Amino acid sequence: MKIISLKKKSNDIVITLEDLSTLKIDYRTFVDHRIHKDVDITDELLKLLSEESSFFKCKDAAFRFLSRRLHSTGELKLKLIKKNFSKETIEKVLTELKQKKYLNDEEFTFQYVKEKLKKGKAGIHKIENELRSKGIDKSIIDKIISQIDENNYQKNILELIKKKLDQIKNKETDKRKIKSKIISYLLSKGYDYELIFNSLKDFDLEQED
Repeated sequence: MKIISLKKKSNDIVITLEDLSTLKIDYRTFVDHRIHKDVDITDELLKLLSEESSFFKCKDAAFRFLSRRLHSTGELKLKLIKKNFSKETIEKVLTELKQKKYLNDEEFTFQYVKEKLKKGKAGIHKIENELRSKGIDKSIIDKIISQIDENNYQKNILELIKKKLDQIKNKETDKRKIKSKIISYLLSKGYDYELIFNSLKDFDLEQED
């Protein structure tokens, strides 16, 4: 079928065929294939142009997401699905991004854990759950979690206990209730009960008879 017109629209080229059907392709696809007016174009080539154009668009969208922050493969995939790209196109884009080191789940996990420990002082259980929800493989999670500095982790929980204690000690005098509130708070932050229990020994929260 013959091309009867080509019109540039933003970063795209709109191809109109002699049956008046149209196809919008990315400008880079247009240049790569040297498309021009009055040439015959096969159905196979039309399909190829559409697929290559979608690949460029999908990769552009991926880079926009990655320019804002690091992403796991899983969460980037979900965002691209919401942009209505085909699964085949998304997989091709993700494969290229991983090959070129723009996408690295291990690096993402390392930075994510570092940030959560430093700013949020989150516990390991909460961090693990969040990483699983982002599609990170268990082997990667286990590897990065095993690298956490135990002294800094212990320091975090002690700081959280002190902060929480300062918040409630003037409102509550019953040590058992204070202790219970602190335990509930730390469990919600993702800390292990045994670690919480041992850390609370550094504070005078035992009820006097």
